Amino acid sequence: MMNFDFRLLVMKDGIKLLSPNDKEVAITFYEKYIQKPKGRFLEIAINPQEPLFHNSDDKIDKLTLTNEELNTSRNHVLVEKQESGSIYKATTTNQFSLPYLYDVIMIPFGGILSVGDRKTAIGVLKSICDSLKTGGEIIIDLFSQNELYLNKQEENIESEDKNITIFDSRVLDVDFFQQKVNYLLSLENWQEGKLVNKERKLQPFIWFGMKEFKLVLERVGFSEVEVIGDYLRTNEKSYSESKVFTFVAKKA
Repeated sequence: MMNFDFRLLVMKDGIKLLSPNDKEVAITFYEKYIQKPKGRFLEIAINPQEPLFHNSDDKIDKLTLTNEELNTSRNHVLVEKQESGSIYKATTTNQFSLPYLYDVIMIPFGGILSVGDRKTAIGVLKSICDSLKTGGEIIIDLFSQNELYLNKQEENIESEDKNITIFDSRVLDVDFFQQKVNYLLSLENWQEGKLVNKERKLQPFIWFGMKEFKLVLERVGFSEVEVIGDYLRTNEKSYSESKVFTFVAKKA
């Protein structure tokens, strides 16, 4: 079972707290899908996740989606060209259109849940489907949320040498009709007994049921949906032990 709290990834330096083992497990899983002789690959990061393949030698385009409005060019996309791949930026609230069709599009670590609105998230999935070649694959992670009651508070403390990181999450509001929970997130970094960085953030997360999300993918244009738990389990009986659920599907 992966022990990382993926809500951390909406914090500025959250991905730095991902353990080397958990990160290696995720990278090894995703690399299986991008080791094709030819193909165009895209990773999507949301609010404000750093891409998993940020320092990869593989040529992978990157798209950052933000809930903030952007002064964008045509098709609601900003573009920056780099040797390691093109860098795009778009807003979640507009349907985006990319200049290429892709063989594989990835959204690791439950980023789609941080969009904060189910209708908007489904719009993002539709844009992704439109950005894939026929038969192209989406690979998207959801993480389990089992703390859906008011004032639920969790604190995680990571210690290395004289450096201490404290991550605190508190449930402020739960909307069971919209399937959305609002958190107050706090991240503190201490070095040698001194507070060197503190970040607080109000962040909504939505949730989907497993079978519900499969139906959503099929509705926007995907087929052959497969679910994998913690990047290795494919048996439904073992899903209860998993924290991450990866959906792999093909554009119909």
